[in-house]
Amino acid sequence: MADESLLVKILEEIKLMRNDISDLKTDVTELKMDVSELKSRQQEDHQILKALEHKADVNKAEYDKMTMDISQIQGYQKNISESIDAIKEIIGRHEVDITVLKRRPV
Repeated sequence: MADESLLVKILEEIKLMRNDISDLKTDVTELKMDVSELKSRQQEDHQILKALEHKADVNKAEYDKMTMDISQIQGYQKNISESIDAIKEIIGRHEVDITVLKRRPV
C-alpha cells in the first residue's frame, strides 16, 4: 500500500510537472511571438529613421543651396548699389555743369 501511495504521489507530481512544462512552452511561444513582433516594429522604425535621415540630408543640401543663392544675390545687389551711387555722382556733376552753363552769358 505504501508503495502504491508513493507511486500515486509521484504520478501526480509528474502530471503537475507536465502541466507546468506545457504552460512554460505556451509562455515561450508567446514570448517568441512578442520578440518577432518587436523585431518587425524595430525594422519599420529603422526604415522610418533612414527616410528621415535622408530627408534631413536633402533639406540641408537645399538650405546650403539657398544660402549660396542669397550670397550671390547680395553680391549682385551690392554691385547694383555701387553702380547707382556712381550714376548719382555723375548726374550730380552734370547738374552742376548744366547750372554753370545756364548762368554763363551767351
